[in-house]
Amino acid sequence: MKKLNFILFLLFISSVLHAQDKKFSFGLGPGVSMTNFKSGSDKSYGTGFDYFVNFFYHLTPNISGGIEYQKVNVGLKFDYAPYNLADIENTGITNISLKGLYHFGNNAFRPYVGIGGGYYHVNPGSASIDNPLPIGPEKIVFDFEPKSAGGFAPEVGASYKGFQLSALYHVVAGVDTEFSSDPIVYTNLEFRASYNIYFGNR
Repeated sequence: MKKLNFILFLLFISSVLHAQDKKFSFGLGPGVSMTNFKSGSDKSYGTGFDYFVNFFYHLTPNISGGIEYQKVNVGLKFDYAPYNLADIENTGITNISLKGLYHFGNNAFRPYVGIGGGYYHVNPGSASIDNPLPIGPEKIVFDFEPKSAGGFAPEVGASYKGFQLSALYHVVAGVDTEFSSDPIVYTNLEFRASYNIYFGNR
């Protein structure tokens, strides 16, 4: 059993060391998101966590194209009445994007730039405020309908063998909502770490 584990470990290390010679990679990891929503003069903001998985085809050792799924869970705060006094459930934001990356150099440590574009789905949490009237329920609850729109995200980062650190800036414009007459512009500054498994010889 120890021999088998040792052989698997050597194969794993070999695949990481020769990552630039592989055709495909599968990556996943966590991130921290600093999110802003703006609708006209109304703004909301919050910080949350996300996770993502992606799959890339490496056309050359420097150029990659792939697809990514990401989910963000963020607690938003509003700066306008009556929502500034509301208890708000976390908002969920998911996206499926096509991505392209360009790595500089051929060393183990390689900086890169990239861009992604895709479909973003925003699922707002419900909000509740205290009922100011002496009659009726104790809380007034607002339920918001999920909405979707297209968006894009430039990216910068660096990879070292199988590990990657990066920063992305997601921009989604024109998300219609029933609680504002102006479409929402959503931006999300994300910092993430990922681990990639490379496979498939060229």
